[in-house]
Order: sequence, then C-alpha cells, then structure tokens
Amino acid sequence: MKKITILLLLFLFILINSCANLNDDWIDLGNDYVCKIDAHTKSIYNKQTYYKTEIHSKIIDYKFDSKFIIAKQNPDYEYYKNFVEFNYSTRFAIYENYLKNSKTEQFKKETTPFIRKSIIADSLHYKLLKSKGVTSKNQIEDMEKIKIILDSVFKFDPFYKKVFSSIENYWIIDKVNNLRFGPFSKKEFKNELAKKNVNLKFD
Repeated sequence: MKKITILLLLFLFILINSCANLNDDWIDLGNDYVCKIDAHTKSIYNKQTYYKTEIHSKIIDYKFDSKFIIAKQNPDYEYYKNFVEFNYSTRFAIYENYLKNSKTEQFKKETTPFIRKSIIADSLHYKLLKSKGVTSKNQIEDMEKIKIILDSVFKFDPFYKKVFSSIENYWIIDKVNNLRFGPFSKKEFKNELAKKNVNLKFD
C-alpha cells in the first residue's frame, strides 16, 4: 500500500464526510458548523476533523445563533453504526501513520499541535483495533472486524447506550469552545438551556 500522508488522510476524512453527495443541501451554521441535508436525513457537525461535536441522524429540528446550536434528534442506529465504522477505520490509519512519521519534518509541517494532541489521544483506540486484527488496508475483512467491535461498543458504552435508549434526544453545541452536551431528555434539556444561558428554544 502506498504511503498516505497525514494531510491526505485528514483531507479524505473531511471530503467523504462532508461532500459524499454533491446533491446534498448544506446550511451554514457558523463557526465551521454545517447542517447536511440529504434525501433521508439531517446531520450537524464541524468541518474540522478532530472536533467531536457531531450530531447524527436523524435531526428533526435545530436552531442556532452566534454562540450555540440546539438540536432535536430521533437516533438512527444503522446510520450511527455506518458513520462510526468509517470513523474508527480512518482514525486507526491516521494513528498508524503517526507512529511511522511523527518525527519527520514533513509530518510536523502538515499538522498542528492540536491535531497531534488529538492523534495521540487515540492510542487506546488504536491498540483495541490492533488487538482485534484490524489493519490500515481498509479492506472488507478490516471493516467486518470493526463492525463486531462496534456491536459491543454500542451495547456497553454509556454514551451510546444513552443515545439509543430514547426515541427523542436533545443536544447543545457550544460553537465558540467546540463542545457538545447531551444527549438530554426534554426536561434535562430545558435545565441545561437555563444553566448555560442559551437563548434558543424549540417552538
């Protein structure tokens, strides 16, 4: 497999997630945040790869101002699984590239301290996938192994358990600090809006 630089990997990740369908509609939510609307669903995320603030399908309503985004979601299990599968594979390849090239001058030129810190934070993620036989070749066998891992993650991870335990979830994104809060119940959501001084609400 030809070596792929970290910059190219990041570009591919953004390209595939952000521009997979040229017929999709895009709504600019400010601060690099967008709402992607296709024939089946809506998703919200930041175009910068390493901000873990995305809210996936199905977004049924959202509001935004200069500081915050609020979203109402009916979670779609299969959509989440497909996205996270791709996310795991990409992060695995990026970390493997980091292990090979982190000390080179080219790597330092192509990354920022924030990106390098984010990659290093994926060490446990990399070790888990590596221990299950996943490789960076991104072949069918690798994706099947990741799917098996995700079945367990979605079943036991507190975050995903909470996402899929409700038919309707509520979220808040702090666009200024790139932080995501949720999922919340309707009551929890109202309390969080007041606590964070968010002047947005659903009709």
